Amino acid sequence: MQKKYEEQGFAFAHNNTRYAGSIKGEPSDRCLPIAKEDFEEIVAFDSKFFPAKRPRFLECWLYQKDASAFMVRENGRREILGYGVIRKCIQGHKIGPLFASETDVAEALLNSLVSTVPREDVFLDVPEPNRAAAELAQKKLMNPVFSTARMYTKTAPALPLDKIYGITTFELG
Repeated sequence: MQKKYEEQGFAFAHNNTRYAGSIKGEPSDRCLPIAKEDFEEIVAFDSKFFPAKRPRFLECWLYQKDASAFMVRENGRREILGYGVIRKCIQGHKIGPLFASETDVAEALLNSLVSTVPREDVFLDVPEPNRAAAELAQKKLMNPVFSTARMYTKTAPALPLDKIYGITTFELG
C-alpha cells in the first residue's frame, strides 16, 4: 500500500512495529492510577507527544471500560514522567499510549499495565526509531508480528520518538 499512498502525495516517515506476547509484570510502586484530578496535567504531558492537544479524546480514552491507566511522577515533585493505558480488545489487550521520559519509567509502566491482565495476550505498537522501546519489548519476550508505515502528506510533526514507547493506536499515532 505504500506505493499507492506515495502516488497520492504521502511521504514515508518511519515504520511502527507491533509486538505481542503473554508477559508477566508486577505492579511498580512508582506507578499511580490516573485519577480525574490528574486529567489537566495528563493533557499537558500528552501534548508533548502528539501534534495537537486532545482533551476530549483523552477524557474517553483514559477512563474507558475494561481499561487501566497509570502514570509516574518524579519522587517528591508533581512533574509527570510518563503514562500509559492498557485496554481490552477483541483479542487480548493493547497498550497505548506508553509515553515516558526514560526507559526505566516506561518499564515500570509496562509492568504495572500488564499486571492488570495476568496471562493475557498483550500488544504494543512501537515506533521503530525508538530502539530502546523495541529492546524493552524484546526483553519482555514479546515478538514482532507486523509493521506498518507512518506516512504524512506534509512534513512529519517533530515528535520525541525516543520517548514514545507505544503509540496510542495505529489509527491516531
